Amino acid sequence: MSRQSLSDALAKGLNPPSAPVATVTGTDARGSYVPPSRRGKRRIMIHVDPEVLRELKELGLATGDRSIQSMVVEALNDFFVKNGRPPLAS
Repeated sequence: MSRQSLSDALAKGLNPPSAPVATVTGTDARGSYVPPSRRGKRRIMIHVDPEVLRELKELGLATGDRSIQSMVVEALNDFFVKNGRPPLAS
């Protein structure tokens, strides 16, 4: 098996084999893939102090390895109910 130099390969126009292209469903307006769990949803962001993030992570671990996402969803639904609204967050 002989190997050729990179400059020889480039001169000959050899390209590495391309990977098969999979058909992607569920893309956003930019054509980026959107996981099924995020389709039809909007992102909200907040800024918190580092201590708040650390506490959320510790609580997540202490309460059964929960994600911050699931804890925030629970908090939003509790807030909605407290203010006479149906729990909508999922």
